[in-house]
Amino acid sequence: GRGGAPPLGASTLGAPAPGGTRAGGPTDGGTTDGGTTDGGTTDGGTTDGGTTDGGATTGGGTPPPACPAADDHWSVQWFDTIDLTYPRGVQEITDFEWLLDHGGGTPPGMNVTDDDKYSARFTRTANFQAIGTYRFHFQTNDGNRFFVNGTEVHEDWEGQGWSSGYSYVDVDITDGCNVDLMMEYYQNGGTSKLQFWYEPIDVAIQGTDSGSVPAGGHTGSTHPDWVGQSGEPIGNHPENDFCTTTQTNWTSDWGGGSWLAEYWNFDDSYWTGSYGLTLYAGDPDLAEHITNSAVDWGNSGPAGQNNYFAIRWTATINVPANCTFDVRGGGDDGFALYVDGLRVSENWANHATEFDPATVTLAEGQHLLVFEMYEWGGYADAYVEWKSS
Repeated sequence: GRGGAPPLGASTLGAPAPGGTRAGGPTDGGTTDGGTTDGGTTDGGTTDGGTTDGGATTGGGTPPPACPAADDHWSVQWFDTIDLTYPRGVQEITDFEWLLDHGGGTPPGMNVTDDDKYSARFTRTANFQAIGTYRFHFQTNDGNRFFVNGTEVHEDWEGQGWSSGYSYVDVDITDGCNVDLMMEYYQNGGTSKLQFWYEPIDVAIQGTDSGSVPAGGHTGSTHPDWVGQSGEPIGNHPENDFCTTTQTNWTSDWGGGSWLAEYWNFDDSYWTGSYGLTLYAGDPDLAEHITNSAVDWGNSGPAGQNNYFAIRWTATINVPANCTFDVRGGGDDGFALYVDGLRVSENWANHATEFDPATVTLAEGQHLLVFEMYEWGGYADAYVEWKSS
């Protein structure tokens, strides 16, 4: 975009429409956050943060009430000016992907007079069952500002090019239910682009993080009613001695039990950035329970498609006592492993088989593991393993 910014002024804070889904994300496959997502999460200080002080995941306390399920949409109000006046079209969208490279025209439904000069207000009510600090990322051409529960937490309300338009803000979410999110944006000539995504960076898991782990919004130290995106119950592994010092080799034996395995097929028009937030939309093409977290598909795939598929494996593990051990995700192509909602192992890019080891310290009790991986083309395999530290 080109041109100057509209005056800042005070934003009109209407009540956001209900909604909640993954937002769009970066074009570099999540590498813009560098070490911020895993720095500090593997040294035992963050991975178990909140699991021993609240009783929510280790027993002995009453878990907080579950958040209600959220609809997966944003409401968008378009305006005929760059200062959010003269409202025009209203739309419901499921993510920001369609705004990734908007060029100089306008998407259908905006109904604005000038497709080079307009503004928009995006609203949504989201649920964050993992409470703590979240990082919200923005990249725009031209300006944007962002509100959480009616309070402006980020402002970049000036004319700018795409390359200089990246910024972020860290926000503490202390009550994860019914959080009102609002993005305001304007375009003042030239190219129009907007990306928005978020991730947990220091949270105490109370259930499931709406960005990266299965839907359901359940809490507590036992999980009989936790379900994946397919509606199938997640897997569970009986107690295993993760505190042992004798398991010196990597193993995919998590103590018996099973994983819920869900698979999504896509095509080469899809965008894999921001740790696959756009890959896991809608119901999976296949859901099953598997016992082995080391799978080599070769040049085939799990759901009838050899290339362009995404997987999510979900299960709880039962740790017999407070202890430290090593975990790792691996695969071809991109992968990410989450422990209690925190990403501890990842290499989210196209590559041959690679692994990323991490060390976690977990309190006694049950903990949630989620492994996500996508296959772009060629050979495909996936691994979730552990060993003694």
